[in-house]
Amino acid sequence: MCGSYIKVRDSVSRLKLFMGVDIDNLNDILSDKRSELLKFGPGDNIYSSDEYRGCLGILLSGSAQVRKRNADDTIILNQLYSPKVFGAAGLFQKYTDDISQIISVTDCTVLFIHSSLIKEYMQKDFKFVENYLTFLSERVRFLNKKIDCFTQSNAEAKLAFYLLEHIEEDGFSLVFQDSFKNLAKILGLGRASLYRALDVLIDSESITRDGKIITILDKQKLKKFCK
Repeated sequence: MCGSYIKVRDSVSRLKLFMGVDIDNLNDILSDKRSELLKFGPGDNIYSSDEYRGCLGILLSGSAQVRKRNADDTIILNQLYSPKVFGAAGLFQKYTDDISQIISVTDCTVLFIHSSLIKEYMQKDFKFVENYLTFLSERVRFLNKKIDCFTQSNAEAKLAFYLLEHIEEDGFSLVFQDSFKNLAKILGLGRASLYRALDVLIDSESITRDGKIITILDKQKLKKFCK
C-alpha cells in the first residue's frame, strides 16, 4: 500500500468493525499480501457471484450500487457511500450464487481482505470477533427495516425510513453523488413521487436539501412519518 498505507489504516480503524482492536494486529492485516487495494472506474464490477473474491470489502472512497439481477430486470437494492464495509455476511458461506452485485457509480478505491486473513485476525483479537458479530446483527436489523420500508403505505414513510437508516450510520448528511433516479428505484417509487415526498419532509422541517445533499434537521419528526 506504500504511501497510502497510513491513510488507509486511519480510515479502516475508524470503522465500527475495527474499533478498539489491537493496532499491531491491524498493521499486520494491512501489510499482508492477502490485503489488496484496488481502484475502479464508474460502471466497473466491484463484487459479484461471477467474480467472487472470498474477501471482506471496504469501500474507502467513492460510491457504489448494490444490485440484484433476475431474469427480467436489475433491481437496485442500496447505495453505498464510503467508508463502507461489504461482503461480511457472505464471507464464510459455502454457496455464492445468491451474492448481490456491487457496481461502482464513481471512481472508487476498495480494500479487499481475504477470508483466511480475517480468520487469523479473529483468533488473535476477540474484540474483532465481537465487532464482527455486532456488525452481522446490525445487518439483520437493516434487512428487517428494509422490509418495513417496502411495506410502508406512502412515499414519505419510505423516504424517511431510508434516510434514518443511512443517517444512523453516516452522521447527519447524505451526499447523493449520482442521480435521485436511482434512489427512486431503491424505494420503488416514481421520480415525481420521490420529489413530492422530499417536499413534504422539507416542509415539515425534518430535513433540508441543497442540490444532492440532504441533511437531517430533526430525527424525531422524521420518525413520525414511519409510524
